[in-house]
Amino acid sequence: AYALFPWLLLCLESLSILGSLSWAFKTGLCFAALFLCGSYQIALGAFYAGGLYFIIRAWASGLFQKDFKRNRFKKPALALAGLIWGSLPLLALLIPSLEFIRLSDRAQAPFDFLKFNAGNSLNPKTLLQFLFPVNPLEHNLTHEEFVGNAGYLGLWSPLLIFWAIRNKKDNLKPLLLALGLLFFLISLGQYFPLYRLLCLWMPGFRMLRASFRFIFPVLACGSVLLARGYEWLEKHQKEKRIKKTLFFYGLGFLVLAFLRPSIPWGEIISLVVGLMGIGLWNLNRVKASSALKLFQLSFLLSMIDRRASCRERV
Repeated sequence: AYALFPWLLLCLESLSILGSLSWAFKTGLCFAALFLCGSYQIALGAFYAGGLYFIIRAWASGLFQKDFKRNRFKKPALALAGLIWGSLPLLALLIPSLEFIRLSDRAQAPFDFLKFNAGNSLNPKTLLQFLFPVNPLEHNLTHEEFVGNAGYLGLWSPLLIFWAIRNKKDNLKPLLLALGLLFFLISLGQYFPLYRLLCLWMPGFRMLRASFRFIFPVLACGSVLLARGYEWLEKHQKEKRIKKTLFFYGLGFLVLAFLRPSIPWGEIISLVVGLMGIGLWNLNRVKASSALKLFQLSFLLSMIDRRASCRERV
């Protein structure tokens, strides 16, 4: 289900700009496919995140403003019809799911936030695992530590996201930062009051008991910012300070990795690969394109390391 979320955002972005029947149908169909994966929490998060994203982007692009001013409702009506038409397949799961939920204890039981909804919250104490995830196969691993791995985006991501934020010409950046912050606060669950308020007032939240999964929309926003940061790096690769910043950033994290109680060899190997390329780049031994390829390999190695896994334990 989560793999379809970026595709949903792509459809919503195109729909917010073009407002066409075809993109409305694709958006509805994409959400239906995501819903049919059977993950209620990810579907709910995608619904609210996607809806908020579309409203803000449509308002910024002036979608249908000229049509409404001229009292022309054909195009908005066709877009709405296409959206509903494309989402019809989700009824195959929605109808039996609603019948089951109405008869389940989860829907009928009185609201008890601490005993039901507060479980599986993202503990702020585990935020360091966003950089150095723990080994999920360790026998003495607590559940909170296991959940903390969910926010891992690689050791190079903070620097690339910082460079994306520096790009003043990026109109999408404020929205991604706002959505990322909002869903991060929700993922904290019992450690921040926002999640409790949503469970009280927002439809669908009352039946959730794993708020940490709202870190997934945060990762989607972070991934886009990370890509924008890499684009900024490619445009400014000729600046000497960029090479030095990359080198000392990687060297600093390499030292921190060796100071960890459990040495994260996966992250160390990825950092060494990246530092090799950046070091040769600083010494003018290789071209920038070759160094950036090693940097890409370094990033890939950090993402496929097994400590980045966040599967549910049985």
